[in-house]
Order: sequence, then structure tokens, then C-alpha cells
Amino acid sequence: SAPSIQHIYFLFYHINEKSTRIFCLRYCFSDIIIKNIYFIYTELLIFRMENTMTFQSFLRALARFILKPLSFVPALIIMYCIYSFSAQEGTESSNLSFRVSHKVIATIDRALDLDLSDEQIKSGINKIHYYIRKTAHFSEYFLLAVSVSLPLYVYGIRGIWLMLTALILCSGFACLDEYHQLFVSGRVASGKDVLIDSTGALTGIVCTSIVGYILRKSVFEPIFHSRHFQSI
Repeated sequence: SAPSIQHIYFLFYHINEKSTRIFCLRYCFSDIIIKNIYFIYTELLIFRMENTMTFQSFLRALARFILKPLSFVPALIIMYCIYSFSAQEGTESSNLSFRVSHKVIATIDRALDLDLSDEQIKSGINKIHYYIRKTAHFSEYFLLAVSVSLPLYVYGIRGIWLMLTALILCSGFACLDEYHQLFVSGRVASGKDVLIDSTGALTGIVCTSIVGYILRKSVFEPIFHSRHFQSI
């Protein structure tokens, strides 16, 4: 152990020989200095480690602060795409859906080797054209709901509140989108389309909730618990 002031007092007053006294005093003071230097070094090391952990925590918090709002960017992109499709005039929109229908029929014809004639292909296009358009409505709002639900899930909105919030946002946007079509040449607003859009949105919200719950229980919570036990 390090020499105390009592030890120095004893050496100074009870050792008669001057050389021995000086040697003992040098030993005592050098030992005290070494102990103090070691103590200061350990304190500085602990301080550096604590500051490093604090800085790492700050970086993580900063990354979350920046990246969390950016998680809404896919939803904004999909909203822009839906708005762009709705801004197309009636003739342009119909031509687009007819081209998609033709590709579907042509793909089925090649895959099943049906060798359909032009009249049969045209007839098939007319039969599926309506369903292609409604499927597009459903798919657009399914993707929109997923892109809206994921950021809300990250922000801790889950369960019934996630469904209500995301459904209100998506259904509200569907209503505004149909209202916007009133001002586009050759387009009309349709309550049936709003219902189809809302159904697609609800399906996307339910799928996101189920996948999020499964990932949270099977992946993220086990990782969190393992790190917690390692820190203990």
C-alpha cells in the first residue's frame, strides 16, 4: 500500500541516520507520486470512455432524428405518382390501361401457347380492361398504405391507432384525388373508386401490421434482450 503521512512522520523523527532518513523519504515521496499519477491516469481513461459512449449515443440519436422523417419520402413519391396518373386526360389514361391490358393478354397467350387471333386478343382486352383499371387503383393505394404505415410503425404508432391513422390519411388522399379528377378533361369522380382505394389501403395496413409484429417478436426483441444481458 502507499505510504501515509504518519509513515513519513515516523521516518523523519525516529530514524537517526541522515542518509537512511533521506533514502526512506525519497522512497515514500516517489511512491506517493507514482500512486497519484496512476490514479489520475485511470480517472482520465474512465472519463474518455464515458465521453466516447456519450458521443456514440449522440451520433445514434442524431441519425434517428435525421432518418426518421426521411422514412416518409416513399409515401410522398407514391402520392406524386398517383397525382400524376390522375392528371392524365381521359383519352390518355384509357390508352395507358389498354396497353397494359394488351400486354397481359399477350403474355398469357405466349405462356399458354393459345395462338389467339387479333380479334380474340381485342375481345380479351375489352373484357379485362375494367378490372385492370380497378386493380391499378387497389395496387396504388396498397403501396401507399404500406409506405405510410411503416414510418408510423417506426414512430411507435401501432395496433388500432396505426390502422385508424393510416386509413384516414390514405382514404383522405383518395377523396382529394377523385375531387382533383373533376377538373381534368375526360375524367370524373367516382365513389366506387374511393371504396376500392380504401380497400387496398386497409389491406396494405393490415399486412404491414402483421409483418411488423412478426419481425418485432422474432428478430428485434431477441436482439435487444441479448444485448441487454451482455451489458449486464
